[in-house]
Amino acid sequence: MRQVDASIAGKKVAMVGVSHRAVPLDLRERLHVDPQLAREIGSRLAGETGEAVVVSTCNRTELYLAATNVSAATALALDELAGLAGLHAQEVRSLVAVLGDDEAAAHLFAVAGGLESMAVGETQILGQVRDAHRRALEARTSGPVSDRLFRQAVQTGRRIRSETSLLESSASIPAAATRLAE
Repeated sequence: MRQVDASIAGKKVAMVGVSHRAVPLDLRERLHVDPQLAREIGSRLAGETGEAVVVSTCNRTELYLAATNVSAATALALDELAGLAGLHAQEVRSLVAVLGDDEAAAHLFAVAGGLESMAVGETQILGQVRDAHRRALEARTSGPVSDRLFRQAVQTGRRIRSETSLLESSASIPAAATRLAE
């Protein structure tokens, strides 16, 4: 895997978010954002930090940031999630994953490839990652670092699907349930 050059303009990458792996459904539902709210959150975060892309699906809400001061950007992202959840930032901090640079990039690549899905190989997530990136580009909250990161993640997701046998397994929860019922 090629590394994402996050040193453009001295920016570092961070991911602040929740997923089905560690957060119960009721909290994930409170943290879910529709595309319009994702644009608003992205604009607020990008205005303060530099670059922001919001990925929100039924199983995750993740804020990807590129900033020169990643600690401050992470704190702002935690505040956004706390506001959505109706909790204090300290309460949210114990529930939220915070990843930096290479870990954040590797995580996004795994998400785009369906490797972090509830049903491994789930096919909708790649489109959701691509749509989040497109919305951030349209809202001008994506910059050179996040643009490159998301382009590489989408490319990696496509390669995972085309070069592995991942799609031979159940690619969605309904498909898995149907197989089990049969």
